[in-house]
Amino acid sequence: MTRVVILEANTPEIIDARRARAISNAAECFEIAFRDLEIEIETQIVVPYREPFDAGVLDDFEAAIFTGSGVSWSVDAPEGRELAKACEAVFAHGMPVFGSCNGLQMASHLLGGNVQASPNGNEMGLARELKLTAQGNLHAMMAGRENGYCVPCIHRDEVGRLPDGAKLLAFNSHSPVQAFSYIGNGVDFWGVQYHPEMTVTNVAELLLDRRNPLEAKEDALIKELLAVETDEAIAERFGTRTEAQRVETRTLELQNWVAYLKALS
Repeated sequence: MTRVVILEANTPEIIDARRARAISNAAECFEIAFRDLEIEIETQIVVPYREPFDAGVLDDFEAAIFTGSGVSWSVDAPEGRELAKACEAVFAHGMPVFGSCNGLQMASHLLGGNVQASPNGNEMGLARELKLTAQGNLHAMMAGRENGYCVPCIHRDEVGRLPDGAKLLAFNSHSPVQAFSYIGNGVDFWGVQYHPEMTVTNVAELLLDRRNPLEAKEDALIKELLAVETDEAIAERFGTRTEAQRVETRTLELQNWVAYLKALS
């Protein structure tokens, strides 16, 4: 059975606070997605912000995942150094890696690209009208995707410049880099800015947890997001369909990555 190590990109404080409020943490969302898809894969979560990362544990795994994160700093900030060191160790080990959101940004940073706060502000709820590039149409990660797809997301930062040699796979009007891949120098990375591992409800819960109670606009967004998976009319207003947010479709990139891992073994 394929063994995958998941690097949780949240701090212990965030992890414990979410757990106390019954909100799934980043790494747990991947485990839930695998379970709901009935994918036979063995996972282990490590938290680099909780204790120094031991690169020796990587010998027990065939692949790794870099998760999203709710920390206030960007991936290139000094506060993020412990996570960056762990991700560097994974790349040095040479195993295939999948990253979402903060994980995509971390990969870009470590591979020589840059990350910045999006000039378009936060992208919250659903990344809409995602489009494939010519390379995206040919890449295994994007199999099953068509222009105009819509996937859960929540992010402030984005990749401003891709690493040399990276392939841009998807974009939208909000962020010019919504997915990229990179193979070279022992690194085999697939990543997305959005969250195929999360449900729209997961995103709504995160927004609800940190919302400003005085912001009626925010409350209205959260209320609608909580109905996207069941109300076809509301789903259409977000540019999606309820069917597209079911686990079988929402997680296509993750399913394609697991198929890729099995083909390698």
